[in-house]
Amino acid sequence: MKKLPLVLLAIVSLFVLAGCHGDKQYDDLLQQADSIMNINDDSAKVAIKLLDKAKPQLNNFSKAQRMRYQLLYHKAMNKADILFSSDSIMKNVAAYYEKHGTSNERMLAYYMLGCVYRDLYEAPMALENYDKAAEQADTTKKDCDYTTLSRIYGQMGILFEKQHIPYQELSALNNATKYAYLAKDTLNAILFFQNKSTAFYDLSEIDSAIHINLKAYNLLKKHGYDQIANIVFGCNYGYYIEKKDYSLANQYLMKMKSFLDRMQANNFSDNIDFSFHATLGDYYNRVNKLDSALFYLNICKEQTTRLDTRISAYATLKKIAYKQNDWKQY
Repeated sequence: MKKLPLVLLAIVSLFVLAGCHGDKQYDDLLQQADSIMNINDDSAKVAIKLLDKAKPQLNNFSKAQRMRYQLLYHKAMNKADILFSSDSIMKNVAAYYEKHGTSNERMLAYYMLGCVYRDLYEAPMALENYDKAAEQADTTKKDCDYTTLSRIYGQMGILFEKQHIPYQELSALNNATKYAYLAKDTLNAILFFQNKSTAFYDLSEIDSAIHINLKAYNLLKKHGYDQIANIVFGCNYGYYIEKKDYSLANQYLMKMKSFLDRMQANNFSDNIDFSFHATLGDYYNRVNKLDSALFYLNICKEQTTRLDTRISAYATLKKIAYKQNDWKQY
C-alpha cells in the first residue's frame, strides 16, 4: 500500500507523455511503463493499459522504440499471467535484439519468446529459447539482470517437472535459486529451492522431499514470510500420506488448521482456506472419520471458486459415497 502513490504518480506521468511527441518522450514513456510493471506483478496490468494508450502512436516511434514497446508489452503480459497466442511478433523482436541489443535485452527477448512457446504448448521450442536466453547473460557485468536469469531457470524447472525429468529439473532450480539470491530476491530464491521437493518425489526420495520443505519452511519463517511458510509446511502432508504415516500427517494438518483458524478469526479469506478444507476432507476420509470429512468437503464444494479445488473435493466425496454405497449422487 505504501507504493500506491508512486504508482499513481507514474500513471499520471504516462498519460501526460502519451499526448506528447518526439523520441525522448517515447523513450520516457517506455521507461515509465517498465518501472511500473517492476513494482510488483499486479502492476503489470496497469502498464498494459498505459501501453495500449500509446499504441495508436506506434507509427511515430523509431524502429528501436517499436521493438522495445513490443518487448515490454510481452513482458507485462507474462507478469500479468495473460496467455500468449502467437509467436510472430516476438520472433521479430528476438531477431532484432540479436543484432542490436545488449546482453540483458537479448536475454529478455529470448526469455519472452520461450514463454510464448510455453503458452503454445511447444515445450521443445520453449526450452530451446530459454537456453538461448540464459546464454546471453553476462555475469561478469555489474548490471547483469539476475532477476530475469533466475526466472528463466525457474521456467525451465517447471517444464522439466511436467515432463518428469527430475535431474534436469534439479539443475534448473539450483540455478534459479542461485541467481535469485544474487538478485537479492530472497522470497523467490527460497520458493525455487522448495520446488525441488517435486523432483525428489519423482526420484522416489520422499525423505529428501520432506527435508526440502522443512528447510524452506524454516527459511521463510526466518525472513518473515510466515503465511507462505505455513502453506509450505503443509506440503509435507501428501508425502506422509504416501508413506502411510497418518500420525505425522495429522500433526501437519492440525498445525495448518490452527494457522488457518487464526487467519479466519482475523477476517482473512481466500481460496487457500478452501483448498485446505479439501485436504482435511481427504485426510479424514483416509482414517474413516467420514462425518468430519463430509463437513470440510461440503464447505469446500460450496464456497471455493477454484476449479482444481472443486474437482479435488468432488473426487473425495465420490470415494466417501462409494464407502456409504450412495455413489449415484455423484
